[in-house]
Amino acid sequence: DPGFGAREFLRDVVRALSNRNYLELLIGMFFLSLMQGVRNALWLYSATFYWRLTNYEIAFFAIGSLVGYVFGSSFVTWMHARFDKRWTCAAAVVVYCVGPALPLALGYYGVLTHETPWLLPILIAFSFLQHAPFSIMTTTVYSALADIADENELRYG
Repeated sequence: DPGFGAREFLRDVVRALSNRNYLELLIGMFFLSLMQGVRNALWLYSATFYWRLTNYEIAFFAIGSLVGYVFGSSFVTWMHARFDKRWTCAAAVVVYCVGPALPLALGYYGVLTHETPWLLPILIAFSFLQHAPFSIMTTTVYSALADIADENELRYG
């Protein structure tokens, strides 16, 4: 649009931020991104120094990631049909926050150690508990953003 400028841009930003659903989603994604950044930054250190995994063993975590993403992306449509997007996202966030922390908690209490038999498959299974809900959560967030864009278009044209 040739008439689009800074004033129109700022007006659109104010309109978007006045939408309560968008604001809640924005704040929630900020904190989730913060948590994800810290988790991703520390994961390699915990895998290497806490669990004492080799580079070869760490490479197998791609299996948990792939299976988790495929499962989550195929399961999310069913969840959206069965539950509200808000509850789907909330459940995925809870599993995403708790699931990957469980191995470290089990390690802290001595249930899992670097000497535990079948440690690598166990940790890969917990990796699934990180990536499946992340896939569900991000798909739900992007779907909610599309709904919010439609809502703003109906409200403001």
